[in-house]
Amino acid sequence: MLIVWGEKIRRDRRGFCANYCGLCKEPVAFEVTDLYKVSHLYYISLGSGELTATELKCTACGNEMTLQPMPDIPVQPGRDDLESMLADVPPDVQKEWQEQREKDRVARENPEQLSKEDRLDQVAQSFANMENKVASAIAEGVKVDGAMMLGFGAWVLLLLFFIFLGEHLVKLGVISSLMQSTGLDGFGLGMVTMLVSGVAILIWATATYKSRYFKKNVYPQLATSLAPLRPTHDELESVRTMLKSNGLQMGKVNLDKLEAAILERQGR
Repeated sequence: MLIVWGEKIRRDRRGFCANYCGLCKEPVAFEVTDLYKVSHLYYISLGSGELTATELKCTACGNEMTLQPMPDIPVQPGRDDLESMLADVPPDVQKEWQEQREKDRVARENPEQLSKEDRLDQVAQSFANMENKVASAIAEGVKVDGAMMLGFGAWVLLLLFFIFLGEHLVKLGVISSLMQSTGLDGFGLGMVTMLVSGVAILIWATATYKSRYFKKNVYPQLATSLAPLRPTHDELESVRTMLKSNGLQMGKVNLDKLEAAILERQGR
């Protein structure tokens, strides 16, 4: 008898809290989710598990961050009462947010007033604010997206093509040379074609998943955050090199695509 057991991560949504979003550049409501490591038997949880981390997800832009377990976060059941959430934030934290908001305002409205170090810090913060979200998505592996659905649709069309027209192609001699060279009949050649094309589509979808994810989920948000600052190529390259040297996912950003997205946000 095969016994399936082990550990898994259980996500328990706790509610909503106020936090400063580095992409929105202001305090907003965040969804709070606790992550528990639990033992399972046939994927049925055994016990309450151990709290290992807390995820915060911005309800405005979708930015995510993973923190150490924070069981003392005051949360609200709904996301609409931001004022009530802000009232639960300690005064010293609110002061930090006000200072950060002022820095972000200067970076947005008067970026030329920032020192070289402050500019690099602002650029680095925009990259770093997305690291948890991107790293988690990449760690979860390939997910079905629009491109994969199109690839699967093309494969189905090819299958239908062989089912309904394959016999006619054989009669017309269109694929006779292939049949002779491979020693396969029409059915066998069709099956081999379907297998090879299916594997090719799977390899393509897997190999290009990360670039598609960055195009859809990273460049638009990152460009929106960076556009007011008008970063130079050297500034972007400096930050990317630093992140890459530390093995972070945001160090794999394609600067040509990012700069194109920034120019689009700036209306140029």
